[in-house]
Amino acid sequence: MSEKQQSINDWGKDEKLSKISQQLLSISQGTSTVIGERFFQNLAQCLAAAFHVRYAFIGKVIDFEKNIAQMSPLWDEVEKEFNNSIVWNLKNTPCEDVVLRETRLVPKNVQESYPLAPILKKFNIESYFGIPLISSSGKRLGLISVMDDKPMTDTKNFGPIIQIFADRCASEMDRLEIDAKLKEASISKKRSEDYLSTIANNTKSVIYMKDLEGRYLLINKRYEDLFNLKNEQVQGKTDLDLFPKEIAEIFMKNDRSIMESGEPFEGEEIAPHKDGLHTYISIKVPLFNSEGAVYGICGISTDISERKKVFEKLKSSEEKLKSYFDMPLVGIAITSPEKGWLEVNQKLCDIFSYTHEELTRMTWAELTHPDDLEADIAQFDQVLAGEIEGYSMEKRFIRKDTRIIHASISARCIRKSDGNVDYFVAIVEDITERKEIEEKILHESKFASESPLPVMRVCGKGKIVYLNKPAEKIGRKYNFKIGHSILPAWQENLCKAFSSKEIIEFEDEIEAKTYNFNMVPIVGRDYLNIYGLDITSRKNAEKELEAFASIASHDLQAPLRKISLFGDRLIESAVNLDDRSREYIHRMQNSAIQMSNFIEDMLSFSIISAEQTPFEKIDLQEQINELCEELSHIVQSANGEIKFSNLPEIEGNKRQIVQLFNNLIVNSLKYKQEDKTPVIKIYHRKTENGFYELLVEDNGIGFDEKYADKIFEPFQRLHDRSKYNGTGLGLTICKKVVDRHNGRISVKSHLGEGTVFEILLPETQKK
Repeated sequence: MSEKQQSINDWGKDEKLSKISQQLLSISQGTSTVIGERFFQNLAQCLAAAFHVRYAFIGKVIDFEKNIAQMSPLWDEVEKEFNNSIVWNLKNTPCEDVVLRETRLVPKNVQESYPLAPILKKFNIESYFGIPLISSSGKRLGLISVMDDKPMTDTKNFGPIIQIFADRCASEMDRLEIDAKLKEASISKKRSEDYLSTIANNTKSVIYMKDLEGRYLLINKRYEDLFNLKNEQVQGKTDLDLFPKEIAEIFMKNDRSIMESGEPFEGEEIAPHKDGLHTYISIKVPLFNSEGAVYGICGISTDISERKKVFEKLKSSEEKLKSYFDMPLVGIAITSPEKGWLEVNQKLCDIFSYTHEELTRMTWAELTHPDDLEADIAQFDQVLAGEIEGYSMEKRFIRKDTRIIHASISARCIRKSDGNVDYFVAIVEDITERKEIEEKILHESKFASESPLPVMRVCGKGKIVYLNKPAEKIGRKYNFKIGHSILPAWQENLCKAFSSKEIIEFEDEIEAKTYNFNMVPIVGRDYLNIYGLDITSRKNAEKELEAFASIASHDLQAPLRKISLFGDRLIESAVNLDDRSREYIHRMQNSAIQMSNFIEDMLSFSIISAEQTPFEKIDLQEQINELCEELSHIVQSANGEIKFSNLPEIEGNKRQIVQLFNNLIVNSLKYKQEDKTPVIKIYHRKTENGFYELLVEDNGIGFDEKYADKIFEPFQRLHDRSKYNGTGLGLTICKKVVDRHNGRISVKSHLGEGTVFEILLPETQKK
């Protein structure tokens, strides 16, 4: 018979213990059907009642390192109520001895034994009894304690009786701890499953799992949407059930290799869609069980069809762009802000007589003639400083064979998003032959008879009084002879030269050749000299260059538009692009836009002088009204206003005149003052000599009038490029149009007071 059973049997021999035995039996019955916190509360109530003490509680250690315990609600037998749960430090309390050592009984004066225990003072405790709670594995869990505010007298059977409930109490604590861990594990598992489900069902990639037989275990929402299937429809089926045989067999072959090797797979796979076959990049990994055996695979497949198309089209555009870059008409180069040749075409190599490899190891400054370098670098530095966007000039280069050549260059910068120059695009034309001809003309013989060029002298009546051999030669068809009249088409220019006493320049085609003629009045004489120059080669070159400009504008614009469009598509379709990659794509698009605007303005500039459209009557009032409607979105966005009325009719090229006013209006809106509503006024005055003075006035930021002549030069900028964008050709085009219409353009301005452009155009153009 065990000691506990012997003790219980002994209770029956004593009337008092028999009474306690009956009470504990009742407690046992009362607690046998309850669990958890209710069990601990019932137990505390019964212990206090059984031992006639005021307080009873069950405590659980929640932090052994910090000596912290949590008391279940403390039962007060006198007040018949539970106090709130208490968390307290066991240090310097009898509870510490119970938890760390063994059963502890202090029948009286317990505060003298534990003077630093605040819990004893709080409840005015006089006596204390506690017994440790130990799990079946020997782990100390907490304690059962009874306390009283007076000394305990009959404590002989406290230990055996409470120990009976201590074992049950420890088991209940063990069970609750296990339940809590299981619940937390279940919550954690559910949370993980929710996280995975959220990720899987909100990704643009297809996700799926298959078993060893290739049967689908699950698919994500993206899979359902793309292939119009539900998860329950797919489960248990193989790829052969869902896809064409030839495609399914490739899927299954890749899956088997993963299961057999236990290694991941990454590669492209083709899947059918309603609009055709799509390319996927698939990443598949084996799934292992707890024994390390493969039980299936998990795959993530991302549709890269659009991305592949974009890259293929970008590649095609780059190749097309390169084909134009390598056209043999002019030298083309990409140069760095450090003056190095980054890329050059073969024509440029031929001009300088260097190989591509040799040239790209050099700088353009090394090839520039020393006497021309300073002027070039001065404009180059203006571009770097953001003052201008590009420049044009004639300069000399030194070839590899040391021969000096003359070249016409046009350079334009492409800037990065921060405003610094990324690179330059330069066009180089060899004009050595033209320069040599000009030199010959400059230093030709003083005697017309010795000149290799056609020279003739004509009197005021239009009769030829002298002509040299070259003039006779070109004039055979028209019977150019002394005493004969000049061509009827030349008569108007002849009269103009005599009346104005100014040199009149014109061009004419004679026997399939184009000549430039200058009628030069001789002071104090009644005749003038006509000097001719064969410019057929130059005209042909101009036509070739104009054709190239037209082709380049159309065929270069298309790749640039595609670069911008495909950049947008790439950003939309490439899910995993990082911020740096997106920034590179944005820079690429901005560079393409800059180049596109530059090409458009360059083409407009080149077309003006080449366009042969006859002049016609132009109703300026009507044309400006239509132009304002076209520009309404720009005017509204600037919160601006355009005022005009009763504008006259003039003769001219309608497209060019509209472009003239378009550029001036857009220019005024661009350079508006931030604190003023932009107002643009267009009005006119008629002069006495058959001209109209057309004025375009604004209230913008203005500029220093000392730059009035400079403003019409190509690529000149008077304001910060980072704030005011543009190609630097807008006003240059305006001047070209006005010159083409035998007019004059000037400007007046003051900083902060606005600008007035004054355009003088003839009412009627001379035929």
